[in-house]
Amino acid sequence: TDDRLSKAFNVMNLDVNSTKSDYGGIIKGDTIVFASARNRNLANRIYKRTNQSFTNLYYSTIKSLVDIPEPKLFSKNTFSKFHEATPSFSKDGKTMYFTQNEVKKNKRGKAVNGLYKIYKSIFQNGNWSSPEKIQIAADDLARIAHPALSPDEKYLYFASDMKGTYGSSDIFKIKINEDGSYGKPENLGSKINTEGRESYPFITKDNKLLFASDGQPGYGGFDIFVLDLENPNALPINLGTKINSPMDDFAMFWNRETRLGTFTSNRNGGVGDDDIYLIEEVVPFTFEVEIPVKGSLQDLITKDFLLDAQVVLLDNNDNVIAKTKT
Repeated sequence: TDDRLSKAFNVMNLDVNSTKSDYGGIIKGDTIVFASARNRNLANRIYKRTNQSFTNLYYSTIKSLVDIPEPKLFSKNTFSKFHEATPSFSKDGKTMYFTQNEVKKNKRGKAVNGLYKIYKSIFQNGNWSSPEKIQIAADDLARIAHPALSPDEKYLYFASDMKGTYGSSDIFKIKINEDGSYGKPENLGSKINTEGRESYPFITKDNKLLFASDGQPGYGGFDIFVLDLENPNALPINLGTKINSPMDDFAMFWNRETRLGTFTSNRNGGVGDDDIYLIEEVVPFTFEVEIPVKGSLQDLITKDFLLDAQVVLLDNNDNVIAKTKT
């Protein structure tokens, strides 16, 4: 329920935000890596759709939430003239998957802004390697973005508008084979994907899928949902009005061990455009499990079955969990 969710999380605007778009923060130890359209010294190009700079990856340390240093460009090797965003790191921190616009050449040989694709970079000899595009089986016109590694690092989840989507974009996964090749994209199905947009997946260490949707029942714009992948009967849970607003709320990262996380929102009251918000899980969020309860209700003496009788399920503290009629 929304009441339970409101008590579970504290939310605060994080002091890395600029007046431009800042989104998709991933916390790695005491470092946050995120995308920003803030002005920069390198090739300060303007993206016509937003009239802001193209987004690039920045980082800052967040040892103290009171005194956060000015964010710096994450890596010159992964720097793109166009967009780069939404990083996902391996457990050892040495492999990064991220979204980047494919740079295409037009008929005159000029580099132009292509579609979103997923790239991979390896940390070696103190630097991130030049990005290499992940070969995912899809047509050239498909956008493929927002990678997220499964906890066992055997699957890569992502958002795409490739053929076979239910709506504008769906969440897919591909197997990462031991030889480094990739399997065929698998659509996560209609329980998650709708006729609207589903995007920005993230998987917690205990196998909970976070994603943004404007097609699932919500409060307006993108809302953030969580689905317990361990429970085949589970349905997506809307994370409530503390995290979701009438505006766009998306790109949630959640460390269930430290109980810290981030999400992005363009809600009123921010520094400007998309802002990154820090969440603190103050009351442990427990996932409810659906258990079918079957039985019959009989009169103790006559053994007649009782029709239209109210049956109430209580917890140990006599709180009502569920009601039904026979």
